Amino acid sequence: MTAITLRDMAIGDAGWLIEQHGRLYAQDEGFDATFEALVAEILAG
Repeated sequence: MTAITLRDMAIGDAGWLIEQHGRLYAQDEGFDATFEALVAEILAG
C-alpha cells in the first residue's frame, strides 16, 4: 500500500488544481473557459 501525505497548499498548487479541474470538466462535460474562472473564484473564497 502506498502512503499518502496531506500537506498545506504550496506555491503553484492552486493554479495546478484550477487548471486540472477546468481541463477535466471541459473534456468530460464540454464546459468552456468560464468554468475554470468559476473554480478559481470558489477556491479563492
